[in-house]
Amino acid sequence: YMRISPLNTPLDQKIRSKEGTWYPIFKEMVNKDIDTGDMMKRLFTNPSEVETDSFSFGLNLYYLAADQNSLEHPVPLWDMFTSMEVQTWYKADMARLYMQKGRCNTNLGRGWGLSERIFEHIIKKADEEIEEGGIRACFGHDVCIMALLAYMKADDWGIEDIDPANAWKYWKGWKVPMASSLDFVFYKNSSGNVLMRPSLNGKALSLPIKCIGDGFYSWDEF
Repeated sequence: YMRISPLNTPLDQKIRSKEGTWYPIFKEMVNKDIDTGDMMKRLFTNPSEVETDSFSFGLNLYYLAADQNSLEHPVPLWDMFTSMEVQTWYKADMARLYMQKGRCNTNLGRGWGLSERIFEHIIKKADEEIEEGGIRACFGHDVCIMALLAYMKADDWGIEDIDPANAWKYWKGWKVPMASSLDFVFYKNSSGNVLMRPSLNGKALSLPIKCIGDGFYSWDEF
């Protein structure tokens, strides 16, 4: 991914960091419904001796629990949270992903816009592979796939400038776990016409162009 799309400017780093405009929105969403201090008291006998702030601890514990879903034999950690805490962290995390990688003005169009290079790379290499036959694989992080889906406006990933608090209704982060697969499968007939079927982890994706049927699209139109 970094070889194909190497741009990582100081602006991009700032957008992703806690200095970005997403972070205060994210933190406010959590603090509105969760008292992370009470969570620390529930989990630790002496919470004052924990060498981190309660917000950072709660966030990292949530990520640890959520990432278990990407393992073959997950260790259940959700019982350390209340149902309200799980829902709040999840909604805030989908807001974060949307603000960083989706079509949201908080990332100045760079979160998803940088995927243009990957998109162009896919088209260029696919044209070569269609003629020669074969399989080509590229690898990147799960958030890179989310950004590319937003760029393509696939399914609900292309939703634009909504209230980040409602992002969870459209952005389903659980659909892109680690080791996800974004596939473009091509079919060429004797007349040279090419159809393409995009899928995410084996499930067909809808695109904002005419669908020929059963998830197939004209490669030329794409």
